[in-house]
Amino acid sequence: MTFAFKALHSVCITETFIQYCSLIHSMYNISFVQWKL
Repeated sequence: MTFAFKALHSVCITETFIQYCSLIHSMYNISFVQWKL
């Protein structure tokens, strides 16, 4: 999962994916927190 996230994050550098990226970030943060709990 972390590898996939890093791959998506590298794609996110392009401005076209900024909004999509923030969505990915929030989803990842939520799932990461839930996984930690």
